[in-house]
Amino acid sequence: MICTAPLNLSALQSPNRIVMVPEGVPSWGKEPEQWPRAYAHFDLPMPTETVRLTRRRRRENPPYFNAGMVMFPEKPPPGQSHGFGSLWLETALHFDWHCAMRNKRPWLDQITLPLTVKRFGYDYLAAKAELNFSISDRAYEPQAQPALIHYHRWKYLAAWPQSRAAFAALEKLAGPALAARLEADYGAILAEGRAV
Repeated sequence: MICTAPLNLSALQSPNRIVMVPEGVPSWGKEPEQWPRAYAHFDLPMPTETVRLTRRRRRENPPYFNAGMVMFPEKPPPGQSHGFGSLWLETALHFDWHCAMRNKRPWLDQITLPLTVKRFGYDYLAAKAELNFSISDRAYEPQAQPALIHYHRWKYLAAWPQSRAAFAALEKLAGPALAARLEADYGAILAEGRAV
């Protein structure tokens, strides 16, 4: 991920609230029984609310979030001794080991993110796509104003001019020796990103 603008997240913070950006496409949960089975595994009712996915048809979907940017309070929820990160890991491991369901990977983190929210009584805010703006297989959109670019692979950065500024900042921070080493390791990709 690349941060391309100042982040002011304080307005999003709230006790017991998780802030996440909905997933772009329904990469998991397309089969009608998948989400109900996932919730039922933890004896949770299927949620009635939906979120609007952020890409392509932007369809309504059961709560499904991209796990690239998740903002959560450090304090454990009432009645728990561990915070959200530990509860999410515990939920993911339990679901992985004990729920007989196909095709959990590589989406295990995204499947168990809304399950953890419901399982432990958190609230959530579906944040704007600019806080986790996925550019994989996405043409450059001049009107887009992402604060965090989620690029998945280096090759996707070339089309986005924000990457040039990020590379320049990286070189400034890293210093000449580390920048030279990065250039040797990623030279072709960095050059491609700068040439756009």
